[in-house]
Amino acid sequence: MKNIKSLNTNSVKALRKSGLFVSEPFPAGHYWEDGVIVGKPTATKGNFIPEFKFGYEEIDMDAPDVILFSDGNHWYVVAQEGVPGPAEGDFTNKWNCEEEAVADILDYYFGSPDRMKAKEIARKKFTEGWT
Repeated sequence: MKNIKSLNTNSVKALRKSGLFVSEPFPAGHYWEDGVIVGKPTATKGNFIPEFKFGYEEIDMDAPDVILFSDGNHWYVVAQEGVPGPAEGDFTNKWNCEEEAVADILDYYFGSPDRMKAKEIARKKFTEGWT
């Protein structure tokens, strides 16, 4: 298996072509070194959470973002809003290749809304606990 940590240019193009935001890679020494943040801008059609508001680099988002990174052997897609650890609806998916990880992200934002719905339900439970 190749030991590659950096995201392929074609993967970045595929994500951006679908309308997703892709950040610049995290710097050397960062926990997710060479990884990126991927998010869905409000202007892009796809799965979203009503009343979800988040901005990244002046881009309004209507869905939780994910982190895409590699440890050199596997690729990971992480959606975690819980602190310090995962909360209900959060996930970490491990893939053998970059293409599988990119397909997972595209499915999260544009496939069955069930995965996003799990995040929505978890957010509702959390915010209702504050009232």
